[in-house]
Amino acid sequence: MLALSTSMACAQATVGTDFVPTVPVLRIEIEDGHTPSRRKERDALITLAGIRYHARIKVRGSSSAHYPKKQFALKLRAGASKREAGLLGMAEASSWVLASPYADKTLIKNVLGLAQARQLFPYAPQTRWVELILNGDYHGVYTLTEKIERGRHKVDVPPIENGGFILNVDAGDSPYVESDQGTRYTLVYPEGDGDEEFSPRTMSWLRKWLSAFEASLSTDDYTRYVHSQSFIDYFLQQELWKNIDAFRKSMYLYKGADHKLHMGPSWDFDLGAAGLSFYDGTKPDGWRHAKLEYAWPSPDYVTWFNELLRHTDYRRRVIARWKELREPGALFSDDRIRSMISEHLQVLSKGPASRNFSRWKVINRPLFPVLYFTVFPMYDTWEGEVRRSEKFLLDRARWIDANIDEVGKFRADGLTY
Repeated sequence: MLALSTSMACAQATVGTDFVPTVPVLRIEIEDGHTPSRRKERDALITLAGIRYHARIKVRGSSSAHYPKKQFALKLRAGASKREAGLLGMAEASSWVLASPYADKTLIKNVLGLAQARQLFPYAPQTRWVELILNGDYHGVYTLTEKIERGRHKVDVPPIENGGFILNVDAGDSPYVESDQGTRYTLVYPEGDGDEEFSPRTMSWLRKWLSAFEASLSTDDYTRYVHSQSFIDYFLQQELWKNIDAFRKSMYLYKGADHKLHMGPSWDFDLGAAGLSFYDGTKPDGWRHAKLEYAWPSPDYVTWFNELLRHTDYRRRVIARWKELREPGALFSDDRIRSMISEHLQVLSKGPASRNFSRWKVINRPLFPVLYFTVFPMYDTWEGEVRRSEKFLLDRARWIDANIDEVGKFRADGLTY
């Protein structure tokens, strides 16, 4: 068990690199010994499973860029060109995400959320546990994660000229297209400047199509635009987790060959499952979609899911789907939640978690310099943090069980209860 003393600062310590690994070790040596930058890609040499790769590395993320334990974007290279490789048995790709559980003291939330998502959506990113050694120094537990992008084994959408696209609703990063209703959609595919499929005409078409989609949600025409099953599954997973980012950030969506808008795949579960003390984030009761208006982490939000719940047939499908997912042995059943958590707990308990928290002393300490993300009460063991989230998900599912028949019964004067 891990018991560490309380301190206001996030203490860091040097951890040796001569341990016997139980998960793959990823070694990254950056050219000239530089540290990764948020603004500039740096050349690096990666060693993983006995194979060396040339790559470029950059700090990624928004809030997470301020954490002491950074997360990184990796691009494999062969000279001046991209190189695709199937790392640790995942689909071949050039771009990868090296995600760093830091504010998530359980270490497992994103891996668990994505494992659920892979059973809800045609595609959600694969993940692999690794321990990172960066420029010769032990850097902790990371998850090597597939990047959400277009591909036959990823988000399989038609080319843009046939109406396919992938978008992200998050921080409104460029290049983005803004609907008439004011929603900013960042382009994932086509990528924007430099992409031969990107043009002002494409942007104009996207703006009109997305504006029409949003306008349809309060009418019976929504069925022309909305892939209802994906919207329902996305909604229910976000509600199960009571994800503070839900319905405002880290939302991916795409237009498939059926010419409808699909939600997903899900992404970013750090602030779910009792991941934030503010905004009732640790309380298992209350609908997340009914409390969208708060100033942080983003004042922006979408009311799409609330508007859809006003449609009787759609609402009935939401209720029926929740009950299906809660059947014995189903994805959201108590036993499945427990078993999926236990699986990752066992992997990390054989050394990786202990080394991670020796390197990053966040157990039983406020998070520094992002104190806002500290969840109270603080537990004095990693296992305590995991059990907090497990108990939250179980209690949350039971609260939804008791209240699902009332979902969407909004006040006459608005989209809340």
